[in-house]
Amino acid sequence: MLSGEFELRAGVFGTDQARGRAFAERIGVAAGRSYADLEEMLAGESRRAPGERIEVVSVLTPNHLHFPMVDRLLDAGLHVFCEKPLSLSVVEALALERKAVTRGCQVGVAHTYTGYPMVRQMRALIAGGAIGAVQKIDVQYYQGLDQSRDARRGTARRGVASRSRTLRAQLLHRRYRRTCFRSG
Repeated sequence: MLSGEFELRAGVFGTDQARGRAFAERIGVAAGRSYADLEEMLAGESRRAPGERIEVVSVLTPNHLHFPMVDRLLDAGLHVFCEKPLSLSVVEALALERKAVTRGCQVGVAHTYTGYPMVRQMRALIAGGAIGAVQKIDVQYYQGLDQSRDARRGTARRGVASRSRTLRAQLLHRRYRRTCFRSG
């Protein structure tokens, strides 16, 4: 969209269908292409002529929904761009990788900070040896990745545990950027 290479044609724009349709209208999405949920969107788009169907879906949902949605979209043969984290476990991420390769689909993961000039400068300094060997990396990202699972278990995990899961997910995604998953 910012690149000018994509056009927003359809979507599920929230959990309240009336508000979602009003939003879609405001941003110029054609009538009949604002859907109530993912399954309705997949069914509606599959009835369209091949050149009119959506080709790529951006997943912008709460974290615990990323894996099932990306999995379903790959089943439908669509390319996917997902906000991080791609999944909540290594097992889920590996399953998505296998499915993407099998289906011939591209999966991208948004790593917003990799595009920041400060991060690019830091990467260049490290790669060029300007700061010597990296001794420690302190990652702080205050977002509970397992809130839905924790709620089912009756536990509330925050802080260090969530940050370490985020770091594992980031490192996992970085590994896959070199294989089938593409990222900024």
